[in-house]
Amino acid sequence: MKIRRIKKSDLGDCTKIAIKELSKKPYFEKWTNRTYYLRLKEIFDVSPKSCLCVKDKNKIIGFIFCRMVTWYDGKHANIEEMVINSKYQGKGIGKKLLLELEKILKKNKVVQADLISNKKSKAYKFFHERGYRLCDWDYLIKRI
Repeated sequence: MKIRRIKKSDLGDCTKIAIKELSKKPYFEKWTNRTYYLRLKEIFDVSPKSCLCVKDKNKIIGFIFCRMVTWYDGKHANIEEMVINSKYQGKGIGKKLLLELEKILKKNKVVQADLISNKKSKAYKFFHERGYRLCDWDYLIKRI
């Protein structure tokens, strides 16, 4: 298995994996190819250095997309998407992918990485086990 930076030509394959995995419990998200592709492209266009994929036998099996932004105290990283094909989950692939991203973030002097995760998901436990914690801020949302 090989981890490398995402190329624009990889966005379609990443989209296919995500639509399949995010339609499952606990997410039940109803992405279309077009909307998810546009989401990934938006993140990639802003921060291509912090978008990585994992390949097995020349096939993308997972990815992480992260957007670096500037705050008053330095650069922050928003981990926007991380998806691993369910056939490959539980084998340490996500851990290796996250560690590789964190190396990039340290190299770019990022002071904080954050993300949003469903408390009922495997991802929540995954990130918590790797040192990600709830912050003191409340997450406010309004559907328009």
